Amino acid sequence: MKKNTEKLSVLAIDIGGSHVKATILNERGELTMEYDKVETPVPANPENMVKAIKALVNNFPAYDKISVGFPGYIKKGVVITAPNLGTKAWKGFDLQSKLQTELGKPARVV
Repeated sequence: MKKNTEKLSVLAIDIGGSHVKATILNERGELTMEYDKVETPVPANPENMVKAIKALVNNFPAYDKISVGFPGYIKKGVVITAPNLGTKAWKGFDLQSKLQTELGKPARVV
């Protein structure tokens, strides 16, 4: 088996009701930098959340992939419910595709 000499780095984002946190993880899931955070935007609709995430990670080191924890029920990257952020605004929003487009890297939202 050929050993991969390239180091994988993952942008890890935690979307919460009060803050959005982000960091970069290495291929072993270890922090390569301290978490940075911003307050969850008000209103916490998809447009404002994506803007907040982009501003938060704007000066982060390079990364290969994106992993997002979202406070609700997600199916294949699409929000079904978002009890702490307002399900009405989020229902049916494809957060995974939007972040892939906006940040230019493969994303997974769970």
